[in-house]
Amino acid sequence: MAEQIGVRTTEGAVIYGLHEPAATASGGATRTLTAAESGAIHLLDAATGVAYTLPAPVAGMKFSFYASVAVTSNAHSIGTDAATTFIGGSLSMGIAATDTNEMQVGDETSDVIISMNGTTTGGLEGTYIEVVAISSTVWIARRSTVIGSGALSTPYA
Repeated sequence: MAEQIGVRTTEGAVIYGLHEPAATASGGATRTLTAAESGAIHLLDAATGVAYTLPAPVAGMKFSFYASVAVTSNAHSIGTDAATTFIGGSLSMGIAATDTNEMQVGDETSDVIISMNGTTTGGLEGTYIEVVAISSTVWIARRSTVIGSGALSTPYA
């Protein structure tokens, strides 16, 4: 009998063909994500900026974002669905040309957006952010590298 994952134990289980869904284009300047899109990588793919809105969080949902194009006007942003849904966690920020690195930490009791302007708050090509819902009101950023230039400052607001 084949072992079923999550029935008795996952120890020693082998999952063939497991992969993340394909990267999805933004399709425009603004995009509201759905719960069904959890697990996919979403592209920040417009020089004029892309604004994603996360769905209402359900613990365990995960969304990843990759800047395939540097933002040169407006901003690349990842926002929550409501003023009572927050985003925290940590972002590793860097300037590739100078090997400068620093950590930015969001306040999961007040911040509702990660906004990158293409310079001091990041958003250059290669930026990667992963957010995971830890409750019905909080997202946290993790495994994230934000690439910027100039005097770095927090992209959280």
